[in-house]
Amino acid sequence: MHRALAVALVLLCGGILAPDGRGAVAADAASVPSRLALGIDRLTLSAEPRAVKKTTLRHIRDLGLIWLRDGPTSGSSRAVANFVEEVGIAKQYQLKVLAIIMPMDEDYDVALPVNRCGWHEKRLSQINLVKYAQRLRTVLGAVKAAGLSVDAFEFGSEADQYCYDADVPHGHAGAASPAEIKTWLTGYGRFLQTGAAIVHDPTLFPDAKIITFGMAHSGDSHADDSFPDPARYVAMLRNVDGVNYLKGVDGYGTHLYPSPNDIENSLRRTLGEDVSALGRDKPLWITEWGFLEIRAFPNRSGQTLPQCLRSFLDVLDDLHRDIPIGPAMYFRYDVWLSDSDGNPLPQAGALSAYATR
Repeated sequence: MHRALAVALVLLCGGILAPDGRGAVAADAASVPSRLALGIDRLTLSAEPRAVKKTTLRHIRDLGLIWLRDGPTSGSSRAVANFVEEVGIAKQYQLKVLAIIMPMDEDYDVALPVNRCGWHEKRLSQINLVKYAQRLRTVLGAVKAAGLSVDAFEFGSEADQYCYDADVPHGHAGAASPAEIKTWLTGYGRFLQTGAAIVHDPTLFPDAKIITFGMAHSGDSHADDSFPDPARYVAMLRNVDGVNYLKGVDGYGTHLYPSPNDIENSLRRTLGEDVSALGRDKPLWITEWGFLEIRAFPNRSGQTLPQCLRSFLDVLDDLHRDIPIGPAMYFRYDVWLSDSDGNPLPQAGALSAYATR
């Protein structure tokens, strides 16, 4: 759901400071899992034929991965049935599901203009919360009626970017006014709050994890249409006119796409920003990770993509003992890790080797 071409890899780097300026304190060894839970981002898989779903999810399971990230494509009866089918197959293969919940055209009262990205411009401050709630209840009710469950929900994706939430000021996000920031906070906060309340209805999925949108971080280099240091804005959701929209949230979503030629420094900087703003009380869920260009490989040091994957996962494995990290979802399976039929390509072996060792 992120950039048009992206492959793979996330690494978390050392030296990150806690909000009080002290070095990060290692977690108790007994409480730290032996390795990170890896997952796969396979957006729009729900809309694929059943045979493609089964092949893809079986291979993801066989790679030793744990999580699938995808979501319903709309609130139509066909899309709801497709999503229920996908969740059912995922559960047959013992995969956990992170459902990404996005605003849809049908949640709005008026026809939406086209934004500069070529998509319909959606402002979360203008969403009809009643329509949105009805759509979400319909989808989740159908999953529940099928005797299935969803393990976690991510509300929105890259809402720190204008293209995904048009309440981010177009052309001057890095110099947004207090009023503009408040509009953004209130719009996303209500979207999150409404959705989380429905998920946690006792008749639906009261034990599911609630995750904030994965932050794009693109404003750190180009702040025209994206908030710089977006974790600072997410942290502001703790108090919007006295309302704590982060109450009950289980993790903070983040997206990591480091330069393949400066991976450690770029990730150290990005994760340092996240931890400094949001603290260490809840894990960072890496709901997308990868690189932007396959043409970047081999990198300037001559490393191929599989070599970089193995190297970075080793570092990630070490760093999660000091940094609270949730599951890490590779973006994205059908672009770089599989053929058109859902069969894994050789580079997928780097993830499998980590997950199954």
